[in-house]
Amino acid sequence: RLSKKELSVSEISILLLEDSRIDAQLTELRLRQSGLRFRMEYATNRAEFEAAVVSGKFDLILADHTLPDYDGRAALELVQAMRLDVPFIFVSGTLGEELAVDMLKLGATDYGLKQRLDRLVPALREALK
Repeated sequence: RLSKKELSVSEISILLLEDSRIDAQLTELRLRQSGLRFRMEYATNRAEFEAAVVSGKFDLILADHTLPDYDGRAALELVQAMRLDVPFIFVSGTLGEELAVDMLKLGATDYGLKQRLDRLVPALREALK
């Protein structure tokens, strides 16, 4: 994990699993407004996500829960099966409290709602410590 000093000066690498271009742009904008230095790679479906996870080294994975051909649970299970030591945070508009708790029990680091992106930055910083 990154120390607080490293977090403030180094660029982190984020993989975002999100099928909505608008939601992806809003997430990136909110993170940029926080002053966080990062590069973001996007995956919009199962094939892109699996290829990115296999080929890339990421400090953090953000994932929507519901996509047309994939879901966040399957993405989390893939990351765990590959034994990747990377924080996994759900960012969803449809993740209810009960499902969020289930995802945390399965190994997700945290979750945030698209309607409350202000909560994402503190969760992300905490996950990277």
